[in-house]
Formats: sequence, C-alpha cells, structure tokens
Amino acid sequence: PFLAGKPTLAIDATPNADLIAQTLGADIHALPCRRNARIVQIVDRTLSHGSVIGDGRTDADGNPVPDTSAEKLGHRLVEFAWRQYRQNPAGAVIAPKAWIDRWRDHLPPVPLGWYGALRGLNAMEHAQWLVQVSWNLPSADAIESLTRAIHPDSAERLVGKYERQTVRVEARDGTVAAVTRWIHPDPNAQKILECIREAEATQALDRLRLLNDGPKK
Repeated sequence: PFLAGKPTLAIDATPNADLIAQTLGADIHALPCRRNARIVQIVDRTLSHGSVIGDGRTDADGNPVPDTSAEKLGHRLVEFAWRQYRQNPAGAVIAPKAWIDRWRDHLPPVPLGWYGALRGLNAMEHAQWLVQVSWNLPSADAIESLTRAIHPDSAERLVGKYERQTVRVEARDGTVAAVTRWIHPDPNAQKILECIREAEATQALDRLRLLNDGPKK
C-alpha cells in the first residue's frame, strides 16, 4: 500500500470510527465541536426521497407522469425558501439533484447544492440560512455492493431491502418526537448506509461553516 510505513493524518468531519478501524486500523482522536446554529427539523413529514422526487411513473411512450403529491410538496418547499429569502437573501438550498433540477427555475437566487457533490463546496460559507430537503438514500442493492467489498462474510445477511424503524429524536430543549427511517438489517451495511445518508446530511449543514464565533445561523 502506498501509505505503508508512512505517518498519515486524515481529517474528516463525519467519519465512522468502526469502519476506519476495520479498514485502516488507524488511531482515532475525536475533537468535539459545537455548531453555532439553530436547527429546525420537520417531524410531521419524513420528506423521503420518493415523496419529494415522485414515484417515477411513465406513460406508454416512456414520458414521466407528474406525481401530484410530489408537485404539491415541491411548491410548498419553494414557497418556504422564498419566505426565507424575503427575510434575508443570504441563504442556500440543498436537496437531491433531481429535485434541484426540477425546481431550479422556481427557487430564489441563492447558492444551490445536491447530495453527492458537497465535499469542499464553499459557495455557501456566507449563507445565514439553509433549506435542506430530504436526504441521500442509495438503493439497498448499492449499499450491499459496498458492504460485500469490505465485509465479504456478510453475504448471507444481505437481503436486498431496507426495513422501517421508528426512532426517538430529542431536541436540545428536551422536546421529543418520533420519526421513521429506513435501516438495513445487516449491521455492517447499516454503518455504510449511515456514512452516506446521515454523514451527507451533516456535510450539507456544514456548507454554512458553522464552527465560528460569529452570529448564529
């Protein structure tokens, strides 16, 4: 390996300690950092990838058939972004790329970003607010392909589908809500899923460069 015998420092804001230990065998040192932000999470809707993108139906000629529910939700999200913009134009929007492509011409003139292309993005560092839509959720098959490459012994537990799980979310002020999420039944696949889904959501928030002593965003 090209790093063999060489002291190496890797810095990552969203690592999975178990995966790093299993693949690199590296020592891990965590530096707790508190983001200077007020985060509001919507819990009465999951805003899943399918609910914001649509069900992907096509007509007999292969043309996309608009999903009425997704269209209505899209209009509501766009209007919310405009309300934020009218109060303060220094904002940003991050969402799945398909959603950005659908609503780009309707959104306020703020920096736009999408999951899978956020690392190193500095265009939003001066934004004071962020509308973050949905999350990055690869198919179960895609997650299992990655899992087999790292954990070939997991093959018999890779079933090609996710399961629903209800989890408890607690805000800093003690407010509690129950939300539903997709999980993979294989623990190794679940770790990889979280590296792509949860870590990408955190990376989206960090495009605003929240580790600072300035005004809260």
